Amino acid sequence: MISADLIIVGAGASGIFAALAAKEKYPEKKILILEKTTKALSKVKISGGGRCNVTHDWRRVDHLTNFYPRGHKELRNVFSAFSAEDTILWFQNRNVKLKIEDDGRMFPITNSSQTIVDCLLNECDKLEIKIVYSTEIDLIEIHDRKFSIRTKSSKQYFCNKLILAVGGLNTTKGIQLIRSLNLESIETVPSLFSFNIPNSALAGLEGLSLENCEIQISESKFSVTGPIIITHWGISGPAVLKLSSFAAEQLFHQNYNFKILINFFPEYNEIQFFEFIQKTLKNNSKIKFYNHKIKAIPSRLFQRLFSISKISESKNCADLSKSEIQTLINLFTKFTLSCSGKTTYKDEFVTAGGIDLKKINLKNMEYKTIPGLFVVGEMINVDGITGGFNFQNAWSTGYIAGVNSFNNDFNKIN
Repeated sequence: MISADLIIVGAGASGIFAALAAKEKYPEKKILILEKTTKALSKVKISGGGRCNVTHDWRRVDHLTNFYPRGHKELRNVFSAFSAEDTILWFQNRNVKLKIEDDGRMFPITNSSQTIVDCLLNECDKLEIKIVYSTEIDLIEIHDRKFSIRTKSSKQYFCNKLILAVGGLNTTKGIQLIRSLNLESIETVPSLFSFNIPNSALAGLEGLSLENCEIQISESKFSVTGPIIITHWGISGPAVLKLSSFAAEQLFHQNYNFKILINFFPEYNEIQFFEFIQKTLKNNSKIKFYNHKIKAIPSRLFQRLFSISKISESKNCADLSKSEIQTLINLFTKFTLSCSGKTTYKDEFVTAGGIDLKKINLKNMEYKTIPGLFVVGEMINVDGITGGFNFQNAWSTGYIAGVNSFNNDFNKIN
């Protein structure tokens, strides 16, 4: 039997950060981290194409919480306790400088996620926080307000305080774990994915990118404007990923069979775009419309849309009928594609859903009906879009749980 004051299950971003925050505030406490695999911070290592998008520049957004489809209201207090700025300072104070890219994402100046991994693990070594690897949890029980943890290899651990940081609840083991403690959760579904489009009308245009398109899921409230990329399997890019995140639950229940509408000219409303087309036709009356290029649409895409319209390529702009003009307007502003399935985006794998936020005291991340039990990171029903937002949730919730693990009062620790 092995005892500790605090045990953390999971050596990912939130778990490691919780351990460091707890040990810095309570240096006399014995803290253990139990990790199922043979390595810590595996997701940190592969994230951002191996660069690790640590957080997002808080000065670039009005409200950081707007980038979280689930948990945006609740995170306001969480981020006031430990913000993106606090994350940047935390790493800077440990000689890890971050740089800001044009879109607001922040990476270590080394462009290597190993820098972040090394920093966190070196801090664990300095503070004598032990990580026990290859330790899969089989059962957690509560006796006299203390936690008994049995591993798959029949080892027994005991602790007064327990922080769960096992990641998204999308595995049988994760679900069994929360059920054994009777924790209430919201159904987990995938988030952050690209759209599969079998037999796409855009096939052959792979690699084309468009800087500003509006994508709407047909017959829904979900609509996003931003860059898209045409891929071998369908479409991807920042706008698609953001849309998949906000519509994650609906798309799951539709079994990922849905239609999308693409507006290639979101800067115009319907009347303005009609006037724009009319002016374009008038100014180029003797030019074949097929050979005309409109603004930022790549020529290959423009010609593909025109071919879909079935309008003769030999027609000059002045010769287009009203119905043909309307057909073109619909193709440019309401181009419809049928999606069937999804594709994981690179190494981003995030789940929507998790432990019900209503059951958690967000001042300290403690589960309301089980004193001494804290839940952090992707385990809770919080998920963000790409851009460093999911790691910020991990740093913030982990930190708050750690600094409050041995007291009942919430205080910001500088």
